Amino acid sequence: MPSSFEELKIPAYGEKAPLSTLAQIVVKNATTIQLNVFDETSIPSIQKVLSARHCNMIERYVSIVDCWTFWFECPSEETR
Repeated sequence: MPSSFEELKIPAYGEKAPLSTLAQIVVKNATTIQLNVFDETSIPSIQKVLSARHCNMIERYVSIVDCWTFWFECPSEETR
């Protein structure tokens, strides 16, 4: 997982914000991350940026505590 992953800039709230301010990032293994997104309105922008990095959403879960959880599989730096 790239070390700069948390610093990806996501268009949100009229500016570009680091992904780490929009979601809790949990690294599951070398190619899978879990994102706990804080604001539903930022989800499309997050998905677009991750898609551009060749990350595919593999599962989605909507929490009842106002947190939307996604799992993404991303290629490792060596396979790109």
